[in-house]
Amino acid sequence: MPEQSDLEPVPPGEWHPYDYPSDVPFEASATTAQQTAVDAGPLPTADQTPPSEPPRLPQPEGIPQPRPWRVGIASALAGLLLGGGLVAVALHHDHTTTATNRSASATTATTQPTAQAPLVTPSGSLDVKAVLAKAEPAVVSIQSNISSRFGTGRAAGTGMLLTPDGEVLTNNHVVEGGSNIKVTIIGKGTHAAHVLGTSPNDDVALLQVEGVSGLPTVTLGSSGALQVGDSVVTVGNALALEGSPTVTTGIVSALNRSIDTDTGSLSNLIQTDAPINSGNSGGPLLNSSAQVVGMNTAVAGNAQNIGFAIAIDTIKPLISTLAKGGTPSSSSSSAAYLGVSLQDADQGGAQVTDVASGTPAAKAGMSVGDVITAIDGQSVGGASDLVTAIRSHKAGDKVQLTVQRNGASRTLSITLGNRPTNSQ
Repeated sequence: MPEQSDLEPVPPGEWHPYDYPSDVPFEASATTAQQTAVDAGPLPTADQTPPSEPPRLPQPEGIPQPRPWRVGIASALAGLLLGGGLVAVALHHDHTTTATNRSASATTATTQPTAQAPLVTPSGSLDVKAVLAKAEPAVVSIQSNISSRFGTGRAAGTGMLLTPDGEVLTNNHVVEGGSNIKVTIIGKGTHAAHVLGTSPNDDVALLQVEGVSGLPTVTLGSSGALQVGDSVVTVGNALALEGSPTVTTGIVSALNRSIDTDTGSLSNLIQTDAPINSGNSGGPLLNSSAQVVGMNTAVAGNAQNIGFAIAIDTIKPLISTLAKGGTPSSSSSSAAYLGVSLQDADQGGAQVTDVASGTPAAKAGMSVGDVITAIDGQSVGGASDLVTAIRSHKAGDKVQLTVQRNGASRTLSITLGNRPTNSQ
């Protein structure tokens, strides 16, 4: 697999183990004060011991320092760690996907996009136990074997039951490159599973658990109804620990976030301060009515309490095609692409921290250190403003960027390009 750079990705495509010793602890953004332990009974997991003792992996030389955004995969490994990949602010158009409705014979997860009464305690606070009681039976743990030049190990993640006959929604990076996939269902034991379909560009996969029926399912809500400040709950197989599932609470910190790696990009993400730990990948982000509004996917490693979930409204159109064994079409080939990494500038604007060779930004003469203060005459307050503006365009559109360089202002005319495969 290709070598990746200094930041741990949320890869919609490739991932590989870091060259770290196998006893290095997993990176997590959780803080003890925010983590809510709820004893909801055991969430059994498969044996996390590798088939053979993995080799002690050498410490890599020359690991670069973190860039402004450092995002780690929220899946766990026994004996191996995941990592690599440049993560920056994504400058691309929204993914759009098309899929036909699922056949009438397929029983799917309950979908209730309308507002439901929140589950609250008599005092009016969020009733986490009530939320968990409704959703937790349909949350499963996922394990698979992985191999690399360093040895073999077991990868662990989380999934959600969508159908009574065992269709499981999870992240593509949880199962990509894995074999001997096992799914553990609360009260139902551990079963073999296989991949029905994947959408690597969206980091979504659908599994089929073999030989099961009559299973509980999650309720899919609407991420479009979310507002910043709404309470949310995460459930998952954190750190592949045995026993009760890890349950954390928090709020929606931001909406429509985008992150970019050298293997692809993800947009329309929900940002939350609910701790998302290694092993939580593929687990549900629940609203106060116990509806799934997102799928936990990533954690920012250079800051506390910044996690990301794929909005469920982005996932819903993919499910039909995945269930038929297909790979949903994606607009990534027509996604507007600038080709820079950004951070917020101290005095406002979006500061360029990297310009990828051969990209529209490079061809227009953009340089590291440039501060973008406006696009098409509209002020840019920070990196996220530029992300939002670029995402409103498509490949081929021309934009005018106002840039501050060495104390002087200049305007760059840029034709946005198609995002290349495996770009940085």
